[in-house]
Amino acid sequence: MVTSQPGPTPAHTPDPTGPELAASASASASASASAEASPLLSVHSALVLLIGVLLGVLVGGLTYLDGNSSVASVLAGAVATGAAVPVLHRLIG
Repeated sequence: MVTSQPGPTPAHTPDPTGPELAASASASASASASAEASPLLSVHSALVLLIGVLLGVLVGGLTYLDGNSSVASVLAGAVATGAAVPVLHRLIG
């Protein structure tokens, strides 16, 4: 049986771009990736929706405390949110 003996192990070859260029390339790649990722909502949209939902919860809670059923309270809150969002969009715009 013939056994082959392992040859000499190759020396580590340095990165052809050099450590400085490799670091700057990875930094620019992460910067371009974060620049491409846009937020789901703009700050304006998030603020309008947040205030609209808060107004809807307030109206629904006050309707429930007035003695109406929970279904009527949820419906009143949903209507208040739906009415408040376009108005807030124009006011905050």
